[in-house]
Amino acid sequence: MPTLQPLYLQPIHLCIAQVCPDSAKVQLNSGILQRRKNNYPAALNHFERAREVEPGYCEPTYWDGLALQRWGQILVRPEVNRLEEGCETLQSAALIYAVEGRNAPATTICLDACINAIKGDGDNADGVHQIMYPVKKGPDDLTLYQVYSCAMARRPVYIQIGNYGPKARMTRKAIYKYLKFLERHPYCRRGASQDERQEGQHTAHMRLVHSRTVNHSSHRLVHSIQSQDPEDPWLQQEWGEILAGTGRTQEAAMHLSVAGTMLGIHAQTLVAAAKSAGQEGGGEKTERQAVMSVSQPERPATLFEAYHNAGKSYDRSIELHPHNVCDLLLHAADSHLKALAVAPSIQAEESASQLAERAVQRANSLLQLCSDKPEYKDYMKALSH
Repeated sequence: MPTLQPLYLQPIHLCIAQVCPDSAKVQLNSGILQRRKNNYPAALNHFERAREVEPGYCEPTYWDGLALQRWGQILVRPEVNRLEEGCETLQSAALIYAVEGRNAPATTICLDACINAIKGDGDNADGVHQIMYPVKKGPDDLTLYQVYSCAMARRPVYIQIGNYGPKARMTRKAIYKYLKFLERHPYCRRGASQDERQEGQHTAHMRLVHSRTVNHSSHRLVHSIQSQDPEDPWLQQEWGEILAGTGRTQEAAMHLSVAGTMLGIHAQTLVAAAKSAGQEGGGEKTERQAVMSVSQPERPATLFEAYHNAGKSYDRSIELHPHNVCDLLLHAADSHLKALAVAPSIQAEESASQLAERAVQRANSLLQLCSDKPEYKDYMKALSH
């Protein structure tokens, strides 16, 4: 059994760390010293502890970014070849630089270190060929090409945050483009290390990275923007999908239903504005009232898009078996019916028959599951007619 050295034989910083482990300043200095020794996982643990002790202490975040960047650059070196872990680390550093420091150049350096490492020698045939192999052997693992494409899709979002901040219009356009990308490439919502995390094979550093609120670079990126603007229905929708993928189903159902509610309110605003325009010969939409469209972020969502996506959000929430399923069935059926009412005048994503089928399915489920609840009595009568 190893014995501890007496305090008077240990370096002074170790003595102080043992005497004052709950001092944020001591933890910060311990992290800086570990960083100088190139012990980056230990340094990151100290910086994390400093923030836990004193959440408003800004300096650990600065050093955290530096340590993450340097450690990530080491991990992606050819002789180390821990690309997935290195890219996760570098994207963590990029997010810190973008959100905390508004430092787009430093953000770009981190992202490009990941991307260039995956590309290898660049445009030569061997480098392009090798990119198609999985990061690790396993049926659900991402290929390096997928890791590369996900990092490239996120890159503009990081850079726009670094340039303009998370709430800026340019940042919003970039994140909406990324959300559309996720619809086509949902594998970017998960990390290639998912199975390894479950088996407990990760380094202490990766356990630290994955323990920070959310556990993957895409999750952290979306969360950083969604937490700044919780009234954006598209971000609520995506955050719900992320939570569902991590097993937090009740929280996911709540966020998805909130997204549906927000889109329903936007639809009501559009209907009221149309009535006002007809009665008064005009009507102005304020920026506050407008919910931007994911498909075309330069304009507000259409009435159909609002109803249609509200229905989809409620449907997805219902799939997660929430406690308030009757309320969600009611809102889903209502949203699908309203989308159906305005669908003929536009190019809808789904045919009228598909929309009608979804509305009928939800209405039937409501009749079967909630017929004994008096608060749904009036809606039941309307459906029967």
